[in-house]
This record gives sequence, structure tokens and C-alpha cells, in this order.
Amino acid sequence: MATLKEKVGTVDAEIATGAKLLNKLLDQLEGHVPDMKKAFKFVVVRLFEAVKKATPVDTGRAKQAWRLDFSETKDFISARIFNGVEYIIWLEVGSSKQAPNGMLRVNLQRFSHELFQTIVKITGRAPNVV
Repeated sequence: MATLKEKVGTVDAEIATGAKLLNKLLDQLEGHVPDMKKAFKFVVVRLFEAVKKATPVDTGRAKQAWRLDFSETKDFISARIFNGVEYIIWLEVGSSKQAPNGMLRVNLQRFSHELFQTIVKITGRAPNVV
């Protein structure tokens, strides 16, 4: 059985991989949507809302602690979704029956899949995400 440290390492890697894939997919939209920053914000806000909605509720503290920050310059935009509750990692590794697969990982996968399908519809071809 995996230790918490091993589970956390796996979860961190899965989240990083999911975020990289989402970024690669968003890059594939370049030239196909008029405002990339607006498209990026739209996807990230929807992801944030889905993560928050998927968060298990006992007292509601973890669900209310989710934050979304955008950092923007003229040519670049980035986003950070985070939660400062000390037990959030336990929830993400599946300690709750309400969210046995976590909240962030599962939604990163779902949004990447949806974005992949959208790109195929817009461009007529599968995106290159290798």
C-alpha cells in the first residue's frame, strides 16, 4: 500500500501533467480563436468552478477555500488554482467517499478531453500534444 508521501508525489505529478496537457491544447487554438486570453480565462474559470463543485463538503471550509488568481501582461497570461486548507491534499488523494478520485486531477482530465474534442471540431484535425 502506498504511503501518503508516495500518493502526494503521484498526485502532484498527475496535476502537473494535466496542467501541461491543458496548456498544450490551449496553444493549439492559436489562430483559430480571435482572443486567446479570453479563451484561456473562459476555460480556466470553468475548470475552477468544476473543481470547487467537486470538493467534498463536511463543514464547507475546503470548498470555500478555493482561489483562482490570474497574472497577465501584454503578451502573456497565467492562472493558478489553489486551496490553502491544510487537509486539501487528503481530499485530493481520495480520502472522501464524496470525491474518491479527487477534485483537481479528475477535472483537469475531463477538461483536457473536452478541449481536445473542441479543437478537432474547430480545426478538423486532432491536436498535436506530444
